[in-house]
Amino acid sequence: MLFYVSLRGAEGDPSLLQDRLRNLKCLGCLKDFRLLRFARNDTTQNSELSTQHYPRMIVTTDAIVLRSRKQGDSSLICSLYTRSFGLVDVIAKGARQMKSKFGGGLELYTELTAVFYKKHGRDLYLLSKAETQKRSTKLQASLEKIEASTKIAELLLGTLHDEEENPKLYDLLQKTLGALGECKNDSSVTAHLAAFYLAYAKLNGFEISTPAEIIADIHYAFDARSGGVIELRSPLGEGSDTMIPITGEVVAALRHLTNAANIDAGALRLSERGAYTLERIFRAYFALHFEGMRGANRSRSAKVFAQMGEKG
Repeated sequence: MLFYVSLRGAEGDPSLLQDRLRNLKCLGCLKDFRLLRFARNDTTQNSELSTQHYPRMIVTTDAIVLRSRKQGDSSLICSLYTRSFGLVDVIAKGARQMKSKFGGGLELYTELTAVFYKKHGRDLYLLSKAETQKRSTKLQASLEKIEASTKIAELLLGTLHDEEENPKLYDLLQKTLGALGECKNDSSVTAHLAAFYLAYAKLNGFEISTPAEIIADIHYAFDARSGGVIELRSPLGEGSDTMIPITGEVVAALRHLTNAANIDAGALRLSERGAYTLERIFRAYFALHFEGMRGANRSRSAKVFAQMGEKG
C-alpha cells in the first residue's frame, strides 16, 4: 500500500515534513510512501497529479538483481526485478567503492529490499538503499547453477516490458532461484530451469500442452507453433526450428514438470540428450512468442558456458 504525504503548507519547512513522515511511521504504515508537491496556488479539492507539481516519489520494494554493469569510475547500473514495479533500472552511485554503503547487496541474483527515487518520465532511478534479504552464494557454487540463473535473467530481460507489476512472476523467480541454490546435481538444475520455463509460458498465456498418456511405439514431436506435443506415425528425423522430434523420456518430463510443484521438480532425472532436447524446445517456443528472443538460436550465456566447459 502506498501513502501520499501532502506538502501543502510545508514548503520551505523540512521539519514539518519530517513530523508528518514520523507520524506515519509511528502508525506502522510507513513502508512505501510518495512525496507529492502541491502547487502554491492550487485551490482545487481533487486536483489531478501532474509531473510538474508531483515530480518524484521515494519507494520501497522487494527486488532481485538480474543484471549489473559498470557506470563511470565508481557506480553501477543494475536491472532489478521488483515485486511492486516489475523490471526497473537503477543507478547505485559509489557502489564500487571500497566503503560503499551497498556492500555486497548488488551481486547478481541477490534478494534485497530496494529504496529508490522514482521520477515520472525517467527510465533510470537513483538507488538510495539496498538491504540484503538473501545472498546468492549458493547459486555461485557451480557452473551449472550460474548458467541456469543467467538463462533465466536473459529470458526476463529479453521479454519483459519495463515497469509491469507481476507479483506471481516475482514469487516464481524467487522460488526458482532458491530451489536452484539447493540443487545437489546437474539433473536437478536442468529440471528446475525447465519448470521455470513452463510456468513462465503459462503466466504469459501460452501454456504448453502434453498428452494425457504416453503410448508405446508412438513417435512424438513438439510443435512450437501450437505449443503442444503431437503424435507421429513415423520418425521425424532431425526436425526443424518449429517441429522438434522428442522421445518418450522428454514427453514424460514435460508432463511431470507441468503438474509438479516447483519444490518437486528437482526429483526429475534426465539424460544428457533429454536435457538438450528440453532446452531446444523452449528456445524454439520462446523465439516464436517473444520478439526479444528472436534471431538467436542460442543464448549468449549458453555460448559462453560451452566455451568455459571446453577449456575446463
